[in-house]
Amino acid sequence: SISSTSPGTMNWSDPQTLSAPAQDATADHDAIPAKVGILTQVVSDRAGNIVAAFQEMIPAEDFVTMYGTSRQITRTRNPSTGDWSPAEVLMGDRFGGAAVLTVDRNYDIAVSMASTDVLDLARLGDQVIPGVNIALAYRPDGASDFNGATTVTTTDFSIYGGVPGVTLDERGNPVVIWAEAHDGTARKLKVAIGDANGPDFGDISVPSSGTVDEPLTFSADASDPISGLESVSWSFGDGDTATGASVPHSYRTAGEYTVTIVAADAGGLQTSTTRSITITDAPVDEDEPKVLAPKVDPFPALLSGKKITLLARVTLRSGKKCSGKATATTTFGTTTYRTTVKLGTVEFPKSGKVCAATGTLKLKKTPSRRTKLRVTISSKSIKSRTVTTTRG
Repeated sequence: SISSTSPGTMNWSDPQTLSAPAQDATADHDAIPAKVGILTQVVSDRAGNIVAAFQEMIPAEDFVTMYGTSRQITRTRNPSTGDWSPAEVLMGDRFGGAAVLTVDRNYDIAVSMASTDVLDLARLGDQVIPGVNIALAYRPDGASDFNGATTVTTTDFSIYGGVPGVTLDERGNPVVIWAEAHDGTARKLKVAIGDANGPDFGDISVPSSGTVDEPLTFSADASDPISGLESVSWSFGDGDTATGASVPHSYRTAGEYTVTIVAADAGGLQTSTTRSITITDAPVDEDEPKVLAPKVDPFPALLSGKKITLLARVTLRSGKKCSGKATATTTFGTTTYRTTVKLGTVEFPKSGKVCAATGTLKLKKTPSRRTKLRVTISSKSIKSRTVTTTRG
């Protein structure tokens, strides 16, 4: 357990120097405070590293640089060794104000700051600093440094608006607020939200099971209120992919598959998730009429009146079974006819047991006695075969 004690009775470490000395003001400029302070803030991350942020003034002789040339710096203390890292300069050699440091419940850390390359002293009487960069440095949980700062916006900054404020929302997105000069001495507050995350998923619909060659529908709702949703992509685990919020797919082979869904926003950030699906072979419909074995090897397609009767031998693809359904297609005149036929094993007198497609194509008109139609039979289980009709 931890017992409480008052700060006055605590043992304290020896003070350590983190920065160069602050720059003194000269006696010639009494309007400037006698000391230009080093404004500091400190937080701790998940691993117990202490992160300090501060403004370090750059020594100079002239009034302009005395007024505000500075660096925004962070240093990190290792809890195991007690050593502080070298200074990480977030923004340097510019005119600016103090950095503001924050940490969220997930231990993401953000620093906001304001600076400009040129300080227009003529505008200070108007309480305005033109061309100020409002910038942010961001260090997600587990990272070792900030990798510099990025500009949020460039604006006319109000002197009396203080330094930019920063916080992190529940997902670690940085929120920066600052005072912008407006109509002379007036000020207005501005706020911007940075996108540190990929899109959010809503409802995701992935079938838990299906059968070989069964048409299935996959859908996922995704949104990104900051950057906007760019795309939703799918990987079905069988080598096939698709893009879209709702997509169709069918599997050619039974098995267990992992479906991966990836949502991307306009800034390139991505969020992914997975679902599982089990595919089995299609069951045989016991209610369908049984195919009777013919007395002789039949013709594959018999045309009689407006009807084409199919009993066509087909070749299975590697690893496939003679079951399920196929599609039979023919064209007569300007009309294309299509129907579903059954795949099953049939024993022919000469050929023995073979896989055959059986079914009927019905036409709207009766072809002439000389007409011969070509019928194509195809599915993902068999090699496509085209047969020519014979009069029955």
